[in-house]
Amino acid sequence: MVRVILVEPEGAENVGMVARAMANMGHERLVLVRPACDHLSPPARRYAVHAESILEGARVCETLAEALDGVDLRVAVTRRHGQYRMPDLYLPEFPAFLAEFTGRDVALVFGRERTGLTSEEVQACDLILTIPSSGACPSLNLAQAVMVVLYELMRASFLSLAPRREEDLRPYLDEAVVRAREVLEKLGYYRNIPEEKVAFAVRKVIARMVRDRETAVRVSRFFSHVAARLDLHGKD
Repeated sequence: MVRVILVEPEGAENVGMVARAMANMGHERLVLVRPACDHLSPPARRYAVHAESILEGARVCETLAEALDGVDLRVAVTRRHGQYRMPDLYLPEFPAFLAEFTGRDVALVFGRERTGLTSEEVQACDLILTIPSSGACPSLNLAQAVMVVLYELMRASFLSLAPRREEDLRPYLDEAVVRAREVLEKLGYYRNIPEEKVAFAVRKVIARMVRDRETAVRVSRFFSHVAARLDLHGKD
């Protein structure tokens, strides 16, 4: 279970957008540490957009230690680096790491909009997570940062549930490519373009189209029918 902790959030609108991001990505445990805004105010509710229940159920704490009570893994999300703030994980590798904590209580700790987390707050966590960004403008908006992290977790969960490709798909893909190349050859497509370049392009197109054996067979049959029609018209 993931809980999102915001330390001293300043803008009610941002808190509302965080709630919406959490709802979008399937999370509902929001904790606010000494909020500098009213998380139940009209602006917060307006920006939450159908996630008012997360605002209403948010837990408010006076200290970060209280917010982290009972957490198995405490992750500070920060872009600022220093002697004691070197990142342990970058966002792309975080979902795989977090998979080891399935069923555990995990806290994602986000800092203030303007100044982020203090060194003491970072040191209260177990790991530092950094979101890759442009060096010219590395700081993300609070709600954007929450959304990006939760999206990566959601994306990883969908990928882990996605059905694996059939082991014998390769021969069917190759057959579809062969049939497509036959049609192009009958159309005289290779007269002006090198065959190897066309073959490479065909393979890429079919690989993007085909995700299962049934589709590969259908593609092969389609090109076979086209080739047969071309042969028929050629005889005429």
